[in-house]
Amino acid sequence: MGGTLAGIVACVRHPDDSAEVEVEVDYRSVVALEPEKMAAVVDDHAAPATLTLVRKARGAESHKGGAVFPEGSPGDVCITSWLVGSDDPSACNTAFNPGDPKVACP
Repeated sequence: MGGTLAGIVACVRHPDDSAEVEVEVDYRSVVALEPEKMAAVVDDHAAPATLTLVRKARGAESHKGGAVFPEGSPGDVCITSWLVGSDDPSACNTAFNPGDPKVACP
């Protein structure tokens, strides 16, 4: 993987001051949700949609917040491209920092 999910989380939640402890906890929570499936996506090139995180964000599975990142949206592309090891910084910036060119996500 190019960038780190921790970096993406830091950019999303704390673009100016990363609050490292919170970022680390968020990162560990995401990775620990489905470690075997995460490894299959990251190491074995399984489809990102096998992860609950991706399905819920896309609205393909029930989620209290609804479809946060519909399939193909910049947020979806940011997360899924990171998972498969081909980060898309442009999609991340569009999704998480619209209109703010001073903040650059990984």
